[in-house]
Amino acid sequence: MRDVTLVQVVGPPVGGKTTLVERVLRSSPSRLLAAVRVVPDNAVREPVVDPAGDADTARYAAAGAWSSLRVLVPAGVPCDVLDALGACDGAHHPASAVLIEGGAARRGDVDAVVFVTAPLAPGVGLTVVETREVGRLDGRDALRLMAGLPPIASEEERAELDAFEAFDEEVDEGEVVDGFEIPDALGDRILELLEHGYPVRQEVTELRPGFEGLAEAQLAVVSAGDAASVEATLAAIAALRADEALLRSLLRDRVGFGPRTVVAADLRDPRDAGTRKAVEAVKRRMRAAAW
Repeated sequence: MRDVTLVQVVGPPVGGKTTLVERVLRSSPSRLLAAVRVVPDNAVREPVVDPAGDADTARYAAAGAWSSLRVLVPAGVPCDVLDALGACDGAHHPASAVLIEGGAARRGDVDAVVFVTAPLAPGVGLTVVETREVGRLDGRDALRLMAGLPPIASEEERAELDAFEAFDEEVDEGEVVDGFEIPDALGDRILELLEHGYPVRQEVTELRPGFEGLAEAQLAVVSAGDAASVEATLAAIAALRADEALLRSLLRDRVGFGPRTVVAADLRDPRDAGTRKAVEAVKRRMRAAAW
């Protein structure tokens, strides 16, 4: 059982994640907080601590982080930030909480997920519709359907066809079947169908790239922008939460969705009422996790 609170800050690039981490650090001078920036890098095969850091980790340190790290992580590979901190600062690091910027949002692995984004551009939604392969139809069934025949009805019938060598014979160039010459391209396509099956594609609705973490977040912060864009983004998040059918599609049977608290904040201004509310919401979750 770990005794360190983990808060992950996620969202699309240039949304204000680093600035929010800075604000939390500066507002907690009496606490030992660490900050870790997780950077996707497919040039590494496992998580690697970059001792040089970067401009963002320098900002963490200037804001009062007890320790600030940059960790390079292959896409899709989880990063154990406590292991990374221990490797750099000794196994018994004294931080009471770690703010993690970036990485794939993993609610079950951290105590809180915070999603930060700039307002959506006009005409841009939170979701996109993509066509994806959802399965493969048996090649023989696909050919039967193309010929206007019903699919194979039973396992017995399938076994009989398996035993029928005509399905295993290669179609050579110029071969004539029942008076019909099969062109190379068609023969190759038939063999490909028999070997790999027919791809079944379906339109699916997904959160826009960079916004996947919204589904895992307990808190969302919409950072500075013109008032109309901020309000439109807040309304889009509220509408998404209210659309039960879409949520079921997005969540794929996962329980719960997205932020219960949504804040508009000019994170550039530490005195902004929304910024103070967002920082306090993060700290409140840090305190709750510590109990």
